[in-house]
Amino acid sequence: MKIATSLLTLVFCMGLLAAQPGHMGMGSMPPARASAVPPLDQLKTYLTLSDAQVTKLQDVQKTWRDTAQPLMEQVGAKTRELREAMRENPVVPSKVDALKAELDALQKKVQVLRDQYQPQALAVLSTQQQSLLATLQKVLELIPAAQQAAFVNLIDNPQGSGPMGFPGGGGRGGTMGGPRYR
Repeated sequence: MKIATSLLTLVFCMGLLAAQPGHMGMGSMPPARASAVPPLDQLKTYLTLSDAQVTKLQDVQKTWRDTAQPLMEQVGAKTRELREAMRENPVVPSKVDALKAELDALQKKVQVLRDQYQPQALAVLSTQQQSLLATLQKVLELIPAAQQAAFVNLIDNPQGSGPMGFPGGGGRGGTMGGPRYR
């Protein structure tokens, strides 16, 4: 059950992170996109979710995201503050430590909130669908190793993915989008 909870946490977090201003250096998202719930087409196919289940999962995720938004904004602000403190010359260790502690406390609050919404999402799934989540959890655990293998040209990135397996480009190769020779 913990594995299933972890996967749904990931699904929730991905939607929340995608809506965060400045996430992965992308800048602010347009307001219409920031409020949108990400599509779940791949998850729908894998778990054979009905349209009603997808809608329920999206509703739970949207409610969680709306509830967590103020906390996530605080996390973002504290992260920026920490980044600025790390750039100061000289760096003041006590200030950095205090900011790290504040950031950690905020992240724990987000986790508590996430834990409150996961049972609602899991309740949408059948027992069989929940059992399939264990495989997805294992895949998540293997992502770092797979990305490293692609980076050193041992395996190919999935079609349509960019460098290191992230969306947006290329498809073949794992050397930061460069040519691939065998």
